[in-house]
Amino acid sequence: MVRRCLSLAVIVTGLSACDNVEWGGSEVSLLPPPPVLDADGNDPRAEDGDAPLPALPEGPLLLVGNRDSTTATLAVVGEIRGDIVVPLATEEDAPGYIEYLSNELLTPGTEFMLFAAGARVGRMIALETGVDNRYCQSRPTVTGVVEMLPSALAADRFLALPISRAGARGYSPYVTYGDTYEERQASIEMASNTVDEVGARRPPALVPARADLRPIELAGVPGRSIATTFLFNDQLRIGAPSRNGWSMFILGVERDGAIRRAFSWYRSVEESGKGAPRLLDHLDWDNDGVAELLLEVFGTDTRWFATVDRSAVEVADDRERDWSISFEDACGVASSAPAEG
Repeated sequence: MVRRCLSLAVIVTGLSACDNVEWGGSEVSLLPPPPVLDADGNDPRAEDGDAPLPALPEGPLLLVGNRDSTTATLAVVGEIRGDIVVPLATEEDAPGYIEYLSNELLTPGTEFMLFAAGARVGRMIALETGVDNRYCQSRPTVTGVVEMLPSALAADRFLALPISRAGARGYSPYVTYGDTYEERQASIEMASNTVDEVGARRPPALVPARADLRPIELAGVPGRSIATTFLFNDQLRIGAPSRNGWSMFILGVERDGAIRRAFSWYRSVEESGKGAPRLLDHLDWDNDGVAELLLEVFGTDTRWFATVDRSAVEVADDRERDWSISFEDACGVASSAPAEG
């Protein structure tokens, strides 16, 4: 393992943020030293007759992770290609690809912009690479020293982009919100309407079914928004649900002086398998002026990522159609078969 010592003026604290599910605790295994490329820049690990490794991403990587005191560990979600996130080659399909990508794009000294609640709040300088095995496919990780804005010391979960490929992005205020009575009531109303529309089994009460509620301000979306998750006979963690359970993620945006449903994602355990989603964070990562949402989805045996994006074309007669799931890990979908019993 190649390590490089870096001396930085680091502004960090050990503060932690409240959440319904603990995200931290990466399982990280260190990678061996990088190989020496030949004169043509090829990977010498591929012997004659072996299939070549897939090409490296040309667009910026999107990463997500947590800070622990003075360091952070970030896992790669995928490549930002145009206005969508696309998956990377998997280690299962291309053995050695994680090492190859890490040695080329996550090397010690690489700098990353850190974002929280849609705002750029700091940077991280890479020290070492690893692998995160908590998801439905192994993901490359990078760990490094963080430098934070004093106003964002409470932030400990981040989205990240490599500085070399992220373009010009300035720092901005880090602001979080507590939920209001009106927002809580709006979440219940939106969930009730969605339950009726999809024909889902109605819980005895919707308030206990609300597993997560996040007031947010989204780039390109006027006013306050809320992201909320409702569950029936299910939990916002990895584990077996009841066969008749369901999960529901709803995005509500301010419109005409009230919060109204802009997007909903309903999943029946019996029809689609367990897939309980919650908001990780939001960011305009493709720099098109409108924020995207990164979701973490909990299945029966594993977890995976999905993204919610608003299409460039507004649909005047159907406001819910302009937001959609733009990316979901295929391995997560395949691994979410209905639970027995």
